[in-house]
This record gives sequence, C-alpha cells and structure tokens, in this order.
Amino acid sequence: HARAIANHLGTDHTELTVRVAEATEVARQLPLLYDEPFADASAVPTTLLSRLTRERVTVSLSGDGGDELFGGYRQYQRLARLNPWLRAPAPLRRFIARAAPHLPRGALRNGVAHLRARDAGALAYRLVSSLDDALVARASRSAFVGAPATYHDAFEGCAADSLVQRAMAADVASYLPDDILTKLDRASMSVALEARVPILAHPVVELAFQLPLSVIWHGGRTKAPLRAILERRVPRALFERPKQGFALPLARLLGRDLDTWTARYLTPARIAEDGVLEPDAVDDILGEARARGDEATEELRFRLVSLARWFAVNVRGETLE
Repeated sequence: HARAIANHLGTDHTELTVRVAEATEVARQLPLLYDEPFADASAVPTTLLSRLTRERVTVSLSGDGGDELFGGYRQYQRLARLNPWLRAPAPLRRFIARAAPHLPRGALRNGVAHLRARDAGALAYRLVSSLDDALVARASRSAFVGAPATYHDAFEGCAADSLVQRAMAADVASYLPDDILTKLDRASMSVALEARVPILAHPVVELAFQLPLSVIWHGGRTKAPLRAILERRVPRALFERPKQGFALPLARLLGRDLDTWTARYLTPARIAEDGVLEPDAVDDILGEARARGDEATEELRFRLVSLARWFAVNVRGETLE
C-alpha cells in the first residue's frame, strides 16, 4: 500500500523487511533504551525504522497525533455505540454486565462487560485498558481502581458536549505524551535522529478541538478533515482501507523469547522477592492471557515481562538476557 502511494506521488520509497533476529535484538535492549518501564511493543518496529531512517537523514517527520485529534481510534466508535446505555440505571447495567462471562468471546461479550462502568469517564477508560481495574489494583498491591489522574482530569475538564471528544481530550493529555510520543522520542534519539510531529503544531491542535464531532466524523468516516486534504493529492482507492496500526506480530517474532523471559523473570518466587507485584494476581493475568489464545495473549506477557526486565536491570543490577 505504501509503495503504491509513493509511486503515485513520485516520491522515493524504501522498504525494510524485519527479521526475527533484528526484532529480538531490539526487544532485548528496550529496558536500556527507555530508562523507564515501557511496554508498548511497537517500540521495536519504531526503533528499527529510526535506524533505517538515520542512514539517510538526520531529521524526520512523524504522523503521530492524527488519531487522537481527529477521532481515528476504534475505541471512539465503540464508545459512541455504548453511550446510550449510560442512560440506564447503574444497577441495571451491572446486572447485564454479569452475563458477559457466559457469552462467546468477541465484541458482544466485551461490550456487555463494559456496561459495569460507573460513569462515562470510567467507560471511556475501560475501552483503552487491557485488564480489569480490580485485577490491576490487586496485581500492583494498590487500593486505587480507575483511570489515572491525568486521564480523569482531562476527561472531566473537557468542555465538549460529545463523549467521544472528551475521550479524545483525555488521550491527548495522557496516552499521546506517555506512550506514543515517548516511544517515538526514545526510539529516534537512540540513533540521534530528530523526529518532529507536524500534526501537533499548536494551530492544528487548536483547530481540531474547535471542530464538532459531525465534522471530524463527516459522512461516517473517521478523520474526515485529514482524508479530505489527502484526497486532493491521492485517489481515495489508494488509502481507503481498514485501519492498520504499527503493532509487532509478537507471537511470530518474539514468541520464543517471551517464553524464556516469562520463565526467568515472572516466577512467583522472584515476583515476591521484588515486592512490586502480587504473585497470585500475576498468575491470574497470565492465566487470562492463555485463555484468550490470541495476539492479546502475547501483549499481556510482553507488558509484564517488560516491567520485570526493567526492574532486573535498574534495581537488581543484573545483565540483560
């Protein structure tokens, strides 16, 4: 798809085919590259792309920010579909949510489970969470359950009438700087590459927050203003296709290493000795991951392993394996 667009525009196009050894080498280095626990697996392809880019240039442009400002993420559409249910009494929603475990795995089961959210902000946060709040609280030995303060304050402080736009504002305040931009900054600067994000220029951000949701989602299309601008240069047939993230196929590229790291760093005895996580809760999370049996399984393991390996290097003083 990228090659077809480059051919249409007459621009230079470079492709990188990632090998298992390359992905594994970067994944092993992540605790050293990021200086903090960081568990977004797309840091691996972002680092590989940064290395390739640095061979040609010293300054690059990134398209990050478009989804948060112009409603591109799938969870925003799910939030819009679930929004009417918030009018139902909370006891009724919780009663319906109890049926979730008895439904087949999939969108319906997930949607019913989300109905237990106490309010709009909790519902929006549940849609971007990988695990149930109560399980996270138990795993981290914390009494805290719910969205972090940064997310909660941005959601509640947004003046937009649209629930979706309030969720977008919360992501701009939390997910964008704490995950997406952190990932880009550490990956690019690890090879002395300057990565700039033109969509986050303040005039663009100010304009995006002034647009009503009917414009952002005009004609049933997400990111409608960006698509309209793109269509001036590229035929719609070249870019109208299902959304595709920058995820890494963890099972295929890192499955064997995840098995090794899980066996080394996530044993109950080691977890108890570190004193950061609750061993029984970690076992429950791994059990939930195994029950899913999909790519989300590897993502959960990758997140736990990333924290444990960071702790091993920076607190225990161990050498990475």
